[in-house]
Amino acid sequence: MRKGLLFSSVFTTSLTIFAMLFGAGNLIFPLRLGVDSHGHILPVFLGFLCTGIILPVLGLIGIVLFDGNYNTFFNRLGSVWGQIIILLCMIIIGPGLVMPRITGFVYEMVRPFMRSSSLITFVILFSAIVFLATYRLNRVLDIIGKFLSPAKLTSIIGLITVGAIVGGSLTPEPVPLGALFITALKGGYYTLDLLGTIFFGAIIVKLLARYSTEITSQKQAAFITGLSGIFAGLLLGIVYLGITLLGAWHGKGLEDLNPGQIFNIIAFRILGNGGAAAVALIITLAGLTTLVSLTLVVSDYIQKLSKNRLSFQAIVLGVLTLSGVLASFGLGEILSKSEPVILVVYPLIITTTICNILYKLCGFTWIKTPVALTGLATIWFMFFSSI
Repeated sequence: MRKGLLFSSVFTTSLTIFAMLFGAGNLIFPLRLGVDSHGHILPVFLGFLCTGIILPVLGLIGIVLFDGNYNTFFNRLGSVWGQIIILLCMIIIGPGLVMPRITGFVYEMVRPFMRSSSLITFVILFSAIVFLATYRLNRVLDIIGKFLSPAKLTSIIGLITVGAIVGGSLTPEPVPLGALFITALKGGYYTLDLLGTIFFGAIIVKLLARYSTEITSQKQAAFITGLSGIFAGLLLGIVYLGITLLGAWHGKGLEDLNPGQIFNIIAFRILGNGGAAAVALIITLAGLTTLVSLTLVVSDYIQKLSKNRLSFQAIVLGVLTLSGVLASFGLGEILSKSEPVILVVYPLIITTTICNILYKLCGFTWIKTPVALTGLATIWFMFFSSI
C-alpha cells in the first residue's frame, strides 16, 4: 500500500475513532477517578487506559475483521445466544443505560443556568428535541457535525489547559495502589466504549472501503485499524490524563457528588460563569447528537426485529419514552443501579472480542467455552471475592 494513501487512511480513520469514542462517559469517569485518586495519578490512569482505550481498539479490529457485521460477530456464540447478547447490548447502549445517562449528564451541566426547570421537565423537552431531530437527521448531523467535534475537543482542552495554569496540589495519601488500579479498570468498563466500537464499526468499514483497491486482505484492514486506533488512543490518552488531573487538582470536597455535578463545579471554579456556560452548551449539543445517533441505531434494530410491523416513528417514540423514564431518576441513581449489569455483561463481550480476533487472524476456533468460563468467573468474583 502506498505510503501517502496509508497516511491518509490512518489519519481519517483515527479522527473518526476519536469522534466515536469521546462521549459523555469519557468525561464522567476519568474525572471521578481523579477526584478519588488520593493524589496517585499513575495507577488510576494506567487502569483506565487498559479498559478505556485498549479494549475499544481491540473491538474495532474485531468488528472490521467481520466486515462491520455485528450479527456475524456475535452469532459465533450460536444463533440464539448471539442474538440474546445483541439484545442485551442494545438495551445497554440504548434506553436501558447509555441514553438516560447522557440525558442525566447534560441536565447536570445545564441545571445551574435554568432557574426553575425540574429534571422531569428537562427530560421531556430534551427527548422531544431528539424526536424531532430524527425527522431531519442528515441536516442536523451535517450542521452539528461540522463544528461540534472540534468545538467539544477545543473546549475540553481549553478547560484542561486553564486548569493546569491555575494549578493545584497533588499530595499522595497512604492508600492501597492496587485498589485504585482495580477501581480505574472498572471506570474504563463503565464508558462502554467497547460496545460503541462494535456497533458503530460499520462506519470504519465504510471508511476503509474507500481504499478498497489498495487494501487486499482482512489482515491489512485490521493493521490499518489497529494503527489508527493507536493514534486515536494517544489523543484520547492525553485528554483522559488531563481530565483525571482536573479532578485531582480541583475536585477537593466534591467526593460525595455525582460526576455531572463534579464536572460542572470544576468548570465554574476554573472558567467562571461565562466559560462554564459555553462548555455546558457544547456538551449539550454533543449529547443531543449522540442521543440522536443511538436512538436511530436502537430503533433500526427493533424495526428489523419486528420485521417492519412497527412504524419507525412509533419505535423512536417508545425508545425515547423508556429512556426518559429512566433518566428521570437522576444521573447518580442511573450510575449506581447499572453497575452490576455492566460488570456481568462486559467481560462476556471482552472474551467474545478476543476469541473472534484470534479466530480471524490465527484460526482459533474456541469461543463458547471461554465465554462460559468468563461468565462463571465473573459471577464468582462478584459474589465471593472482595475485589
